[in-house]
Amino acid sequence: MEKINKFFLTFFYTGYLPIAPGTWASLFTSIIIFYTFKHLPFALYIFIFSAFFIIGSIGADIITKKYEIEDPRWIVIDEVIGMMITLLPLYYNTVFNYKVFIAGFFLFRIFDVIKPFPVSWADRNIKNGWGIMLDDVLAGIYSAIILYLIRGYLV
Repeated sequence: MEKINKFFLTFFYTGYLPIAPGTWASLFTSIIIFYTFKHLPFALYIFIFSAFFIIGSIGADIITKKYEIEDPRWIVIDEVIGMMITLLPLYYNTVFNYKVFIAGFFLFRIFDVIKPFPVSWADRNIKNGWGIMLDDVLAGIYSAIILYLIRGYLV
């Protein structure tokens, strides 16, 4: 069971890449969504997102408690969730090209790294699996709002 949990939490072992595993997970998520997004019904996308969030939070919580570590860099399912939120506004408009996905990727990485309030607060104060996920959820919300506002300029 732990191997399955690690496989999921590392997003197909992306989290074990030696350099910037969170960035790689964000990039791979963007690519996967780019090629599957327009073929998924909105309800299915929300179901997948919800399942990833719940399973990721519980799985990360189990790992952090078992190994007594706060936020291992190899857990990257939180970046997957953040990118899924970032790209969510694309369901509500017709702008659907690679420029929007690239912008979404960079916006999310910027907000995930600089951690403006309340992202920084969540990162510092909420521990275990839920905390690992929440700061990326908030960074994804910031990114989604900006992406939604600038999407028309990316045509």
